[in-house]
Amino acid sequence: MNDALNQSLHEAMSATAESSLRLAEIPEIGAMGGVDLNYSALIAAGIFLLVWLLLKVLLFDPYLKIVRERDKLMGGTRDDASEDFRKADELAASLDERLTKAREEATARREALRVEGEQRRDQMLNIAREEAETMMAAQRETLDRELAAAGESKEVEARAIASAIVGRILQAS
Repeated sequence: MNDALNQSLHEAMSATAESSLRLAEIPEIGAMGGVDLNYSALIAAGIFLLVWLLLKVLLFDPYLKIVRERDKLMGGTRDDASEDFRKADELAASLDERLTKAREEATARREALRVEGEQRRDQMLNIAREEAETMMAAQRETLDRELAAAGESKEVEARAIASAIVGRILQAS
């Protein structure tokens, strides 16, 4: 692109110099308006071309070379950066997938532990209930025996008291 620009500038300068030479050859143009086209126009065009060539060699070409190298390096850097961004996106997607999987596994593990805890609780409650029922049955049997024994002793006492009352009533009569 810059070479094409340089070429078109060079062609424009050459065309300008040629037209200046042709205009100087026409006598009517030289006499118009008091402008005298002579070798000074050619010298000015030559100085312009010399300055332009010097600027091209000393300024424009080195600048364009630096710009091309920078573009080439930036293109590689851009490619590297886009590759890095692509890899980062892949890693982020992979990490999201792994986190989702870990969350699902943790949820499943929590649910399994909850179910296991409920089963252990129910099992322990059943064991405690059975032990309590066994203890209550044993206590009932003990109470029944004590009540039966107390009832028998009360019956014996009641007979003894009744005999004593009957004996006093008979003595009093």
